[in-house]
Amino acid sequence: MKHISYYNRNSNGYIEQTKDADLSFLYKRFLPLLPPGGTIIDGGCGSGRDLRFFRLRGYKAEGFDSSEKMATAASCYSGAKVRNMRFEDLDETDEYDGFWACASLIHVPRDLHKKVFTSIYRSLRNGGILYCSFKDSEEDFYDGERVFYCYTVQQLGEFVRNNTDFSIIDIWKSQDTSRKDLLWTNALLRKVTFS
Repeated sequence: MKHISYYNRNSNGYIEQTKDADLSFLYKRFLPLLPPGGTIIDGGCGSGRDLRFFRLRGYKAEGFDSSEKMATAASCYSGAKVRNMRFEDLDETDEYDGFWACASLIHVPRDLHKKVFTSIYRSLRNGGILYCSFKDSEEDFYDGERVFYCYTVQQLGEFVRNNTDFSIIDIWKSQDTSRKDLLWTNALLRKVTFS
């Protein structure tokens, strides 16, 4: 996949560009929904910025990234276990209290979204929380060799209701922390199973 080779080649620049972003407004919505000291997996963890934040606040956090160079850098920066793998390779069951996918599912091909959301659902414990975000656009687009798969608030809501077992806590729009012209569609979703 071309985006993997892009991030392998540009890992240093990408890390410098993103590692100091202040996402406290997102952490404040996500973390109170988890048990104190709970387990979090950061999918597509990039620089390890969020992993580091979670670990410093007492959560058991680990991550993965499809870029080998990013996975290595994220592990060094966060002190967490970081695997080199793709969302499509996720194969855990009832492991995590929280799944953090901040601006990372955007590179998963659209025809794999249902499968990947099913894998994420399975990886969470009952009551577990998924946070995910996508660029806010009605259409997918190319930027060089990378493809960005996008959702508006309405589109993501429809996708979740029609293709997943998650219950929706909230889906909302937010502004990028550095690029004021860039909007994100965010979602907090909960795994609820009935026995």
